[in-house]
Amino acid sequence: MKKVLDKILTHTATLSALFGYYQGISKIMKNNLGFGFSKFIFYYKKGSMTEYRYGSHLLKKIILNIFNKRPKFEKKLLDTFPSDYKKLEELSDHSKRIKNDNEAINKIFEFEKTFQNIWTPVMYIYWLPIFLESEKVNKEQKRRIDKIIKIRSQRDREYVLAQYFYDHLCLYLRNKFNYLKMDFTLCSPEELIDSLRGKKFGQNKIKKINSREKGCIIFRDQIYSNLKKVSEINEFLSEYNLILEKEEKVKKVNKIKGKSANPGQAKGKVVLLFSKNEMKKVDKETIIVSPMTTPYLNPALKKCKAIITDEGGITCHAAIIARELKKPCIIGTKIATKVLKDGDKVLVDADKGVVRKI
Repeated sequence: MKKVLDKILTHTATLSALFGYYQGISKIMKNNLGFGFSKFIFYYKKGSMTEYRYGSHLLKKIILNIFNKRPKFEKKLLDTFPSDYKKLEELSDHSKRIKNDNEAINKIFEFEKTFQNIWTPVMYIYWLPIFLESEKVNKEQKRRIDKIIKIRSQRDREYVLAQYFYDHLCLYLRNKFNYLKMDFTLCSPEELIDSLRGKKFGQNKIKKINSREKGCIIFRDQIYSNLKKVSEINEFLSEYNLILEKEEKVKKVNKIKGKSANPGQAKGKVVLLFSKNEMKKVDKETIIVSPMTTPYLNPALKKCKAIITDEGGITCHAAIIARELKKPCIIGTKIATKVLKDGDKVLVDADKGVVRKI
């Protein structure tokens, strides 16, 4: 029987940054926790990434075991996380000041190592409060959970730091190779390093790289730009005894339920937001509906009247930013981006966690 790769999340991403994440939650996390995801893919299209993976039930078991039985190991994860995160911020900031090719290559290696290592604590910090939502905890455990939520709320920009790093690096490359009509943001870190070392890309290679914008997958640390449809991906995965989770057809409804991340009510027109390229659609009268938000979308989130997401828990970015901006927010609807469309008029009742078409 084929193993089903569950759909985990969808959000904005830079293709280059996905490789560090891939290594981080597979090889590095396995070294740290004894378990890493070996069966998963990223589907990338027009600046948005959807992650599918198998084994989330195993991660839950390991994380709850650490929380309940290995507090010293948890402390080690939490103690090293801030310094590693600071290094990631410094490398991201430094990318704006790269002066030569050798420096750029060294910074890619340094960034990738740091970015890969940070994913073990990030996975723990992000998923633990979600896994514990239905569990009974004592006062001491509640104190630890609150501490973890606070740590996450202060440091939830790892994807954005990677995007900034590679955006600046790609700008350096575009200025250096301005005669090439190639989108460097669609390259892997290895391909970026090859460019910096003087490797020349032929027209076929350039065409193949540029085509990734229309759809591609990352599987086993390789990019496959010829796989754009679910049927094509599943045919490819059948060789590995894997298949993508089948998405259920969503019935048309006038009422959507989710979790209240920040109370309040708002009326407005829906804007579907899947990538940073769509932020221009947002104004002060709109309601953002997104699979999952990241800090890269903050300029749009500051403008809108309310936020609705398909995914997320109490420590997700949408919940954190909504509380900071004091805007109504409903998370975890699962179906909002499938039921609603641009221009729909809705009432967001975040006091009750309900969205109604009007």
